[in-house]
Amino acid sequence: MLKKIREDNKIDVSLRKIGYGRIEDAKEKIITHLKAKGGSLPLNDDSSPEKIKKSITD
Repeated sequence: MLKKIREDNKIDVSLRKIGYGRIEDAKEKIITHLKAKGGSLPLNDDSSPEKIKKSITD
């Protein structure tokens, strides 16, 4: 995905979706895992990024 054309005519690209597209992908993963786990995950506001990632990938 093209991110930006710089003043020196070089381009910045991204292999990941930009903006809202990334949110949609994350949303689908979370909903899928919530359904698989009976509607809740063992996470809260203080959960570390590592714990969140582990609970989503299990």
